Amino acid sequence: MSSFVSVVGDGRDVSSWGHPVLGQQGPVSVLDPNPWSYNAQTGVFPTSATKVPYRPTLEILAPENHKRLTHSELRKLQIKEAERISGLTMKEMGELQLAYMQGKADKAGKDIGEYLLDLAGRLGRPGGLGNQATWWPSLSAAQKASWQRRYDSVEKRLMQEAPAPIRQMLKEARALGPDKGIRFDPVACEKYIAYAICGNGTFSVGKSFVEDAEANPKRVYSNIAHELGGHWCYGGPVSMELLNHCLKQIADHQRVIATSGRSLHTIFGYPETEIYAELCELDWRIPTNSTDEPCRDIPAMLKLTKAAFEPSVARALVLALRYRVQLDPHVSGAARKLLDESIKDVFGRQFLSQAIGAPSRVDVGLGVLQRALGWSF
Repeated sequence: MSSFVSVVGDGRDVSSWGHPVLGQQGPVSVLDPNPWSYNAQTGVFPTSATKVPYRPTLEILAPENHKRLTHSELRKLQIKEAERISGLTMKEMGELQLAYMQGKADKAGKDIGEYLLDLAGRLGRPGGLGNQATWWPSLSAAQKASWQRRYDSVEKRLMQEAPAPIRQMLKEARALGPDKGIRFDPVACEKYIAYAICGNGTFSVGKSFVEDAEANPKRVYSNIAHELGGHWCYGGPVSMELLNHCLKQIADHQRVIATSGRSLHTIFGYPETEIYAELCELDWRIPTNSTDEPCRDIPAMLKLTKAAFEPSVARALVLALRYRVQLDPHVSGAARKLLDESIKDVFGRQFLSQAIGAPSRVDVGLGVLQRALGWSF
């Protein structure tokens, strides 16, 4: 991946602070419904705080006299920045978002639950809602065994030939337990209409992943970086935490209606973590990649955010995500530029001129870091 320099407000170069590729946050799924599905007992979606702590390191150990910005710490700064931009607390932004959605529901002549159900039906991802796997069940036992051997050969080749950061991502995921890490699960991938699925401590790959890796292992490096270096390490989306504040405020029966269709996470939480994952894969892409296309997908996710959130809330969320990306030593300069151009394309060329700019131009010096993260210097 390309090298770059990142500077915080007090002028220190943080590019040598380590490489928190998989951070402190636990594994977070964006396609598997279990970590993000509605909990009828608590009335909310769980947050990243419920995940198993996960803190591997990659490439460079931080100097002992430097603080490293882990993903957990970056997330705290991201929330602080969203609150600074909006002038509201997360709870207050949630109340504003709820009032916005209630207004939309009233205008459409619907209850809030019906409005959210309809929104999920129009904008949510279709996978994971009872889709039936047909290819794998149609195979004979001998054919299934052959495909498993093909996958085993692919995994062995990746662990032998892939660049060190990719191998390390796979190794760290596998270290979570005997049933964790990368595995061949074509049923899950077909069910979720996915090339691969990252969640619950596993990185499940399907038929297309195996075929691509057999043809050229480089074709799947970007997907590994996307799922493990991106989704898995990112932690719970701040935007989903904001929606949790909304869901807590609506009546129980309305909440049940709202969460009875396609996942609300795919509208309110997934775009944030998907944008980050797309940025993480950018430097690993080759022309023959058959999966994501960051130049197309990032603008699509920004458009989804723009459609789902109250305008000032959307602005705070997008600019706070940009702020986190600017501080993240895992994101390359090319990826940061792509995010900026995508934001301008979706929100207008003047959108970033109203923002805080690069971290080196804002007050993220020792005092702010100390207050936000509880560091002592």
